[in-house]
Amino acid sequence: MNYFADLAAVEAALEPFWPSKLVKRRAYTLDHVQAFMDFLGNPQNKIPAIHIAGTSGKTSTAYYTASLLEGAGMRTGLLISPHLERLNERVQIGLVPLAERQFCDEFALFMEQAKKSGIELTYAELLYAFGYWEFVRQGVDCMVIETGLGGTLDATNVISRPDKICVITDIGFDHVNVLGTTLTEIAGNKAGIIGHANAVFCYWQGPEVMAVFEAAGKQKHADLHILTAVPDGMDFLPLFQRRNFGLAAETVNFALKRQGKEPLSKAAREVAAGVHIPARMEIRYVGERMVILDSAHNAQKMHTLAQSIAARFPDQKLAVLVAFSMSGGRQIKDLLAELKPLTEHCIATVPPAENKHGWHEPSEIVTAAHDAGIASVEVIPDYKKAFASLMSRREPMLLAAGSIYLHQYLRPLTTPEPTI
Repeated sequence: MNYFADLAAVEAALEPFWPSKLVKRRAYTLDHVQAFMDFLGNPQNKIPAIHIAGTSGKTSTAYYTASLLEGAGMRTGLLISPHLERLNERVQIGLVPLAERQFCDEFALFMEQAKKSGIELTYAELLYAFGYWEFVRQGVDCMVIETGLGGTLDATNVISRPDKICVITDIGFDHVNVLGTTLTEIAGNKAGIIGHANAVFCYWQGPEVMAVFEAAGKQKHADLHILTAVPDGMDFLPLFQRRNFGLAAETVNFALKRQGKEPLSKAAREVAAGVHIPARMEIRYVGERMVILDSAHNAQKMHTLAQSIAARFPDQKLAVLVAFSMSGGRQIKDLLAELKPLTEHCIATVPPAENKHGWHEPSEIVTAAHDAGIASVEVIPDYKKAFASLMSRREPMLLAAGSIYLHQYLRPLTTPEPTI
């Protein structure tokens, strides 16, 4: 039987399952994961689920949804991707990652099942399947599932319960190398999570996107709920999170009503809104110096981040540290252009090579920054030295932004915002 001494041992065991190392199959298909779920007895269909797809805001919406459900007294499983610092963040019960020892022991049992199945699976497929399997073992009341990439062929998209609730957050351009180069194509891929007779929640996002959602809803006989604006009473939240929390709150109120329960009170919603969401305009400290960490890695997210920083810290200039993964097929000039009104200095770096997608080289970031109108660009390949340079800047505000994999390395260099 497998035995994993720690999370590093689990990561090492998963290394051969990265898609680039699987030569006998292509990665982006549901055939293998569905066959494996059948082998396991389809645990994904044994628990009521809220399934979340979208380009921007889906992680925050997932956290808020789980927090609201917990506030309503429901024991909730949360499955997210990717993790920020530690692998066990991906599978959470009651918004708490499985303890390292428990994760290792449970994953050892799970990998025995994977081996017995004889089905070749990818890194992501194994972790998603493990989440479904573990939620059944933990006896949760409901589960909140964040898609990893797209929707139609995403490895999470194996839930066939008609009572599944789908949430589709804002659609924009990201992962265009996989999901398509038009909003219509991307929206169609995200809408692929909609199953027969599912309830679906989204904001109105313009005729091009809504035509896709409405067509998908009609085809699947789904119950489409379209929010035309952020619900009232969200002013207790940061600007950039009001839209995400509003969508989560409407979704959870529907789920509670369907079970004959009362909607959450404003006080309960405010408590739920306090859930900690890492690397989403997260305030951290190095000594007495404050730095904002954010995983904005497409133009839509960077636009929202810049708006939110300007609203919370008006008339404050930023120094910015950035690193961008190459996984999304995105134009980094467009991301940096969103920061141009707030910054006159940018530091480009490259974290360690453990990121399997690779990084945009600092020289590419320099060119993109200059094209975006940011004249002062500093290249420091060593991420620790780059972060130290950021912390030494005289600007009143400091920001580290880009791929979530960047914050895997920067976050341990900081401490949380003090609580009062």
